[in-house]
Amino acid sequence: MRSSTTYTVLPGRNYVQVEGQPQRQTFLWGGAQHNESDYIIVQATDPAPATLDVYMLYGRVKVLPDDVIKDFREIFACQGKTAFVRLPQTQELCS
Repeated sequence: MRSSTTYTVLPGRNYVQVEGQPQRQTFLWGGAQHNESDYIIVQATDPAPATLDVYMLYGRVKVLPDDVIKDFREIFACQGKTAFVRLPQTQELCS
C-alpha cells in the first residue's frame, strides 16, 4: 500500500501541519548528539480525544550507526516511551 503525506510550514509556528489533520502538530528535530546530517527526529502530537505523542527516527543514510539508535531509545525510554518498532527499508534513499 502506497501513501503520501503533505506537510505545510505555517508562518509564526514552530511545527508543520499535516494535510487533512489540522489538529496534529508535527515537530522536526535535528540530531544533537551525533552527526545531525545523518538523521532527523519527527515528533507527532495530537491532542484529545485520542492523545498521540509519537517520536520517529528517520535516517538520511542507508544504515544508521548503532549508537544513534541506542541513544534514541535510551532518551525516549526515560520519557516513558517503551515500545520501539524498527521498520525495514523498502525503498532507496532520495538524493
